[in-house]
Amino acid sequence: MDTSFALDLKVTRRKAGLAQEDLAHLLGVDKSTISKIERGVRPIMLPDLCALAFIYGKRTDQLLAPFWPDAAADLAARLHTIPTPKSEWISTFNRQRTLKGLAERLASNSEGYGEV
Repeated sequence: MDTSFALDLKVTRRKAGLAQEDLAHLLGVDKSTISKIERGVRPIMLPDLCALAFIYGKRTDQLLAPFWPDAAADLAARLHTIPTPKSEWISTFNRQRTLKGLAERLASNSEGYGEV
């Protein structure tokens, strides 16, 4: 797990005035699990991430903001090398529309992906 993300989670918890024990109780996990997440040793599970968004009053995309730039860069690189589908059942129109939409979002970031 990205250690900067783990540190962000720790800082956010502290700013909220919560102890690891508090957060562990709210998430229904052991304090050691919170410690491992905050050190970047253990990945956070999606349900826990959603719960953190509720606890901190943030959207999940705000919590994930550190990952957006790398995800966008990886997608942009792979988009240009996507293989031709081997099956006829894939709807060509929908596929093209999806890939075009992805390219537009990556180029303009118009929907605010990754912005906090």
